[in-house]
Parts: sequence; structure tokens; C-alpha cells
Amino acid sequence: MQQVTAEVLFGASALARLGALAGSGEWQDLLFASRNATVFQHPSYVLGWYASHADHYEPVVVLGRTPTQRLAGLWLLARQRRAGRLVQAGHHQSAHLITDAQPDAERTFVATAQRALAIALGVPEIDIGTVPMPPRELD
Repeated sequence: MQQVTAEVLFGASALARLGALAGSGEWQDLLFASRNATVFQHPSYVLGWYASHADHYEPVVVLGRTPTQRLAGLWLLARQRRAGRLVQAGHHQSAHLITDAQPDAERTFVATAQRALAIALGVPEIDIGTVPMPPRELD
């Protein structure tokens, strides 16, 4: 299991970091490696969704890195400006809440991301409806 640190970014800082990740190809590399990736986590979709819903949602991104600074995971969220509720980026348009992570960092990233987000929001735990977990292997 890979060690992962998490950073929580909000608003313009989140968008700037996502733009840099997309520009460098790191985000796309993560999607290619992730077993959970769908079109709803692609930079074009996510950045477009954040832009078109900017009046109602603030971007919230949890970014995970390994000790060697490899991008280990992304949790793409949005906070409803009026109610303060957290939803996945894409909210009603995307099918489900997931995280994207390198296969060797999935479980570590999810746990680390949830802790980091709770601390950043000043809450004891994250209640987002669906706890993102890597898919189970089917028998």
C-alpha cells in the first residue's frame, strides 16, 4: 500500500491546480491508471462543469501525492454555495461519486482524503451520502 498525503483546495486555487494538472498531463495519466475513471472525471468535463455551474457551486478538490510527488489521487467535489452541501463535480449529471487513484494508492488515498477534507472543513467527519471506495473484485 502506497503512502499518500492529501491537500484540499477550494475555489480559484482548486481550478488553477486542476488546470496545471491537465496541462502537464498528470491528470490524464491518473485517469488512464485508475480503475474507477469515467468520462465524468476527464479534465474537459470537470473544468467545463465547474465553469458552467460557478454561480451555484464552489470547486473543492482533494489532491493526493506519494512521497515522490507522483499524483496518487483526485477527489473532485463541489460545495453548493447556498446550502453548503458537498456533492461530486457533475452532481446530477454524473452517475456516481468516486475517487480516481493509482491502483497501489486507492484505499490509502480515500482514507487520507476524507480525513484531510474533514479537517479543512472543520467537521468531525465527512457526510457526503456515498463513501467513495474502490470497487470490489467480483467472484
